Amino acid sequence: MSFSSETKKEVIAVEPTERCCAKAELLAFLCFDGRIRRADNSVRLVLRSEHARVAKRIYALIRRLFGFQADITIRKGKTAVYAVSLSDEREIREVLVGLSLIGAADDLSEYMNFRIDPALVEQGCCKKAFVRGAFLAAGSVIRPEKNYHLEFVTHHYTLSRDFAALLGELGLAPKVTLRKSNYVVYYKNGEEIVDVLAAIGAYSAVMEFHNIRIVKEMRNQVNRQVNCETANVFKTVNASMRHVKAIEKLKENGTLEHLSEPLREIARLRMEYPDYNLAELGQLLNPPVGKSGVNHRLRKLVEIAEKDEK
Repeated sequence: MSFSSETKKEVIAVEPTERCCAKAELLAFLCFDGRIRRADNSVRLVLRSEHARVAKRIYALIRRLFGFQADITIRKGKTAVYAVSLSDEREIREVLVGLSLIGAADDLSEYMNFRIDPALVEQGCCKKAFVRGAFLAAGSVIRPEKNYHLEFVTHHYTLSRDFAALLGELGLAPKVTLRKSNYVVYYKNGEEIVDVLAAIGAYSAVMEFHNIRIVKEMRNQVNRQVNCETANVFKTVNASMRHVKAIEKLKENGTLEHLSEPLREIARLRMEYPDYNLAELGQLLNPPVGKSGVNHRLRKLVEIAEKDEK
């Protein structure tokens, strides 16, 4: 099961206790997934989902808020699709008017002008209920082992703007982009995604998200440390090879034996311990010398060797 499906399974268990929150959640389902279908002088209001529990939730909300018994049908295929529908025009109109999606005198075609009535999401709990419905209808979240990404998708520009504003009122301001013919309201920041999941009651998903993020960040930290140490090893090896090459030249042309005792001593140690870094070489001297002192002596040997070459 995908991380999105696991999260939706958890979110669907959060029941809206207040009638106002139930209306806000049903409004989200209708805004993000509701469609009017006309055929042979008949009209149907249809909401679809790939999740049986989501379909049952929509059915229960319609029954609770309006007393209507919707139909549930299943279209089987590679993935089962559950359709919740109303086919009585009077019932459809009452639902749409009750959720402020059309006016009492409007034609049903006005339903395509999706807007979020501020009066239906005035309270913070209702805003969260709307976000919960939106996630169940059109949301998805990627398991954080890969990337950080949570999104809501809609065909409607106005809805995307209204929804982004609603999320902003909850302190969860998202980004909005156009992807082909869809408007995508999304988050790519891990902390923001955690806040959204917490707002809709997906606390187990929040914990798993945190755990995966911790492991991921620790792994990245270890990788950075290993890369840094590897780079330091290469740096030490390359420097050592340059030093050894210079000292061998000084030996060959007889210059080394005429140098000062400190330079001869560091040359001897570098040849004996080619894999040691500057700090380690410095500790072998008597008295010990710091990294800068060792580096100065070795650099002096390289300069002398280069001059002799010329």
